[in-house]
Amino acid sequence: FLPTTAKERRYPVVYCMVTKIRSFETFSKIFDKVVELRNYNSAGAYAFLKALIGEKAPLPGLTLTIQYINPQVGSLVSHAVERATAEQRFENVDLVDVLGRLGAKLLLEIFINLLVERKVLFVAENLSDLTTMIHAIMQLLHPLQWQGIYIPVLPQEILDATSSPVPFVIGILKQHSRELDEEALDDECSTVYISEKKMVKRPNFTDIPFNKKTRKKYQLSLKTYKKRMAKVEKCPRQTIEIGNIFFDMMSEMMGHYADHVTYSEGEAFIDQHGFSEGSGQNSDFVWHIARTQMFSSFVQSLSEREGNPFLAR
Repeated sequence: FLPTTAKERRYPVVYCMVTKIRSFETFSKIFDKVVELRNYNSAGAYAFLKALIGEKAPLPGLTLTIQYINPQVGSLVSHAVERATAEQRFENVDLVDVLGRLGAKLLLEIFINLLVERKVLFVAENLSDLTTMIHAIMQLLHPLQWQGIYIPVLPQEILDATSSPVPFVIGILKQHSRELDEEALDDECSTVYISEKKMVKRPNFTDIPFNKKTRKKYQLSLKTYKKRMAKVEKCPRQTIEIGNIFFDMMSEMMGHYADHVTYSEGEAFIDQHGFSEGSGQNSDFVWHIARTQMFSSFVQSLSEREGNPFLAR
């Protein structure tokens, strides 16, 4: 907000939100309300933001109601902010292109590694491929949210960030990959070469066991869908349907989490052992998922009043 008259001598007012949740549409709605209130007086905007602090972000498709005292009218006011649903989440995302270029086997392998928070380094010829591919793939994790380092385009000057000890999703240009110190890469890091359609794992990389029947089932679903796409005209609905294949896979493995969650003073706790055992043939893999920061953050965001997001697609 800039000074409104030439006589005003003050710095601009800037509102900034720092969050680990990627939901740009939701934050845009919040800031639209701040602008609306700020245009009348700063007290209203302050009251609104003060009421917002401490509230948990709603799960995708659900609504957060913010109640605050508006000094302008002197009474309690409510404002609802809806978080984007799964379908809205795929706006400006082209999974048809991602599946077509990477293929079912590689795309599924990337997804499996992300679910257990393995380090994944993407290498592409140009910036457009890095940003569009990585952004699209990360949307497949819904309703989980990536908690590690996320840098779709890593500047050449800080390539040493790829030696980070924490989980990451990082993209680099192929022309810069020659300067990469591969010896410094962690053993649990895999490199995806987008143009070559291949994933290269470190020599001592340890694969986490993933059920062969589950892999075959969803890899076949993706292959079948890819063949079907080749016979019809491309449309936005196809991206949603591809996303639903991954969502169904997560639902099959994790949709029963609610049976193992208890609440104490509004805080959610999960029985990791019972949760993983309840996954049947996928229990070994789900045990690793249950121990990730991504799943832990998901559990912490749960509320008794909210439904199971794995059942709402």
